[in-house]
Amino acid sequence: MKGSRILGFDRKARSLPPAICQAPRSLEAFREKIEQEFCQGSGIDPELFEATIAVEPDLKQLPGGEVETPLHDALNWQFRRFRQEANAQQYGALFFNEDGSCWQAKLACPNWDATKKQFRKYESVYQGGSRAYLPVIDQTTRRKIAARYGCDCPPAGESFWRWLEEHPEIPIIWTEGGKKALCLLSDGYVAIALFGVYGGHRSKDALGNAVLPYLIPDVQRFCQSGRRHILAFDQDVKEQTRQKVTRALSALAGLLAKTGGTVAIAQWDLAQGKGVDDLVVNQGRAAWDRVYEQALSLEQWLVHTYRSLTYRAQVIVNQRYLGALSIPDSARLICLKAPKGTGKTEAMIALVQAAIERGQRVLILTHRIQLGQALCDRFGINYVTEIRDSQTGSLLGYGVCVDSLHPQSQAKFQAEYWKDPLVILDEAEQVIWHTLNAATEVKRHRIAVLRKLKQLLLNALHPTGKGRVILSDADLTDLSIDLVKGLTGQPELTPWIVRNDWKPEQGAKIYHYDQTTPALWYSRLKAHLQTTSKAVLVQLSAQKPQSTWGTRNVERNLRRLFPEKRILRIDSETISNPQHAAYGCISKLNEVLRAYNIVIASPSIETGVSIDLVGHFDSVWGCFQGVGATDSVRQTLARLRELVDRHVWIARCASSRIGNGAIHPSSLFKNQQKAVRIALKLLMNADFDDIATPVDPVYERTWARMACRINAGMLKYRDTVLQGLQEEGHTLLCVISEAEADSDQLQQERDAMKQEATAGHREECLSVEQAETVTDAEAAVLEQQRAKTDAERFKLRKHQLHQRYGIEVTADLVDKDDNGWLPQIRLHYYLSLGRQYLEERDSRVWQNAIASGNGTVWLPDLKGSLLIQQIVGMERLGILELLRPGRELRNLDKDLIQLRERLTANEW
Repeated sequence: MKGSRILGFDRKARSLPPAICQAPRSLEAFREKIEQEFCQGSGIDPELFEATIAVEPDLKQLPGGEVETPLHDALNWQFRRFRQEANAQQYGALFFNEDGSCWQAKLACPNWDATKKQFRKYESVYQGGSRAYLPVIDQTTRRKIAARYGCDCPPAGESFWRWLEEHPEIPIIWTEGGKKALCLLSDGYVAIALFGVYGGHRSKDALGNAVLPYLIPDVQRFCQSGRRHILAFDQDVKEQTRQKVTRALSALAGLLAKTGGTVAIAQWDLAQGKGVDDLVVNQGRAAWDRVYEQALSLEQWLVHTYRSLTYRAQVIVNQRYLGALSIPDSARLICLKAPKGTGKTEAMIALVQAAIERGQRVLILTHRIQLGQALCDRFGINYVTEIRDSQTGSLLGYGVCVDSLHPQSQAKFQAEYWKDPLVILDEAEQVIWHTLNAATEVKRHRIAVLRKLKQLLLNALHPTGKGRVILSDADLTDLSIDLVKGLTGQPELTPWIVRNDWKPEQGAKIYHYDQTTPALWYSRLKAHLQTTSKAVLVQLSAQKPQSTWGTRNVERNLRRLFPEKRILRIDSETISNPQHAAYGCISKLNEVLRAYNIVIASPSIETGVSIDLVGHFDSVWGCFQGVGATDSVRQTLARLRELVDRHVWIARCASSRIGNGAIHPSSLFKNQQKAVRIALKLLMNADFDDIATPVDPVYERTWARMACRINAGMLKYRDTVLQGLQEEGHTLLCVISEAEADSDQLQQERDAMKQEATAGHREECLSVEQAETVTDAEAAVLEQQRAKTDAERFKLRKHQLHQRYGIEVTADLVDKDDNGWLPQIRLHYYLSLGRQYLEERDSRVWQNAIASGNGTVWLPDLKGSLLIQQIVGMERLGILELLRPGRELRNLDKDLIQLRERLTANEW
């Protein structure tokens, strides 16, 4: 071998490994063993095996007395004859590339790896660099490939891989290990093996310096625009290994996607086999065919990865309802993952009662007030607003929205007063995301809330204490558990997990409408209402008056079309309006909804409520425009537990993103940091060194990972939601495709709804204009008042608009404000007349953030508050000149052409 690399020896310790395997008696015996392992054990066609694998000894005597060392020559090793006293002969199975070079070898007597403390399965060519396995493809395999992909057979005698470069319509499967690639090639799939999941790209140069990641040449040569790449790497058992593989796969997939191709990731159950060859041998080639057809897009795979729960469950059941749980006293972090409507809340009632009986206070944390109140009713404890008028007060504990988890709130929350509590996070994933990112009241006190939550969890899970934390969610993932473990500083803490794998034998039928707008969906809804004698539940993602497909406009339209039907609208306005039939209905939905033929609901009931009526609704109609996370859509559709038909229209891609829209956590949070740092550098009066550390880096990581989960789902919104519904056991049925729809009829439907929305919004704007003017004191009372009539809401809105703009409030002003006028004129002001005040303004924002957080800032909130980076960017692009009064813009204007070129060069 070269240098000190001695076959059969540990080159670092220069000693024999703990045990030396016995080589087969002869070359023929080793070849027979390899052939059985490769052909029978890995499903490789014998003819392909003969064409690609060479079995050689380490020493070969030629007839003329000359000696060859084929094994060493292939691996670029220096031959040194050791172990002759044992008369040991070494053999190797060599994987040769089409160009005659060796790619890898499997030795009869493996070398010992002192670092990993195990024998090496394979040897690569010494100083051979990163290569892909591109073997000779025999004629039989070429015919199989041609048949599978419906193309002409690659000509005999011509390089198969050069032919593949010229055919980007042929998809490529990337896998690890030569046996796996040969297994897939044996069935007519084009497969290329890498040394491992890290083998296709590099992020360091030859000297070990970090560089921008790039594909190795053997991969780059097949990255023609339009090619489909499928990644089929091993399924791993260890959690740490899975996390590393996920990062590497994500990096490789991202690089492949940038070349103009599409990327998919093949996944299968580990029980079916670790590698793709194991899957084929254990389950048959049809199993791989299914995996191949169901391969997830990069975006879907990232969502799936971020949604996974990989911690080992102590209890796994498969039953309709969880039932009573026998949880050991030693369990401190209790996690319940079960499908929607399978009794998670019922299972927690016993835990709450047991805690109360032993004098342990209970704290229920939610992200919605109505959800918290409903849970408190079922658990038999007070919600925070009921403490003052209750005999028990806060003695047993209480429920509270995380927005109030700070001393200045109505709850006047102090985490230090909670010793060894039982803390329950129902809908845990959404509670945590709300805490980290919501723009509600929690934003004003984010730092305080994050600190109090950390202290609360520390109190509950102190190693010597008896407190407990319960995380309950139908979509519970590693992210929530990792957050709790990270905040408490107990990586060794073992979560006690109950997982219910139950799925309905036959889920609901999901009729999805494959059009760009909901016009056909709405037309079918109206037709259905004309014929059905039962009630329908209409679930919408918007409720603003100007929204074409929002709750207000749909209600107005259906009331006009169906005056004989009883209609109830449930959204944030109606449930807080004492004069509306929906007021306070959340806690008694099953009772209230019986009286209505049409129920129109916003995301106000997307989580935390269970509609258990049977036989009342004959269908659910959902319209989701891409404003909420994909998980929220599935949550919303599951509110009605009865598995009646679901008719859904879902936007193909979402209209919103978190941060810069990145789908990789490190990229996303680094972008936040970079944007804030650039803004601070631009501020002359800001001390750059003042940039504070976050409350806890665990919060950063969790925010970034959850945000990336949302961003990934937003890219292919419809596909991600439908995939999730299918995984839940529902049956997908496409109603009609875009091409088959009557475009003129749909356009008329959409135009009519738009006109109705415009008229309805105009009425709303006039109501605000005509509302009574109130004083500052009266407005302050109204603002604190949770329940408001429409008249009170209009009065408060009018006062707020007057305070915001300082001018007379007219219907036109209300309309402009509803359409985002304030941020537009604010940018224009600081770009032009107010430019001299910009640094002062942003410095004040920065200083206020530091002060309110006691020296700590939350970057995701701060990034959107600082304007200087946007203003400077617009100045450098020459936007102000384009806004000059009297300027006429023409396509041939030199500055417009330059602007387009600069924007095109920097798009991402």
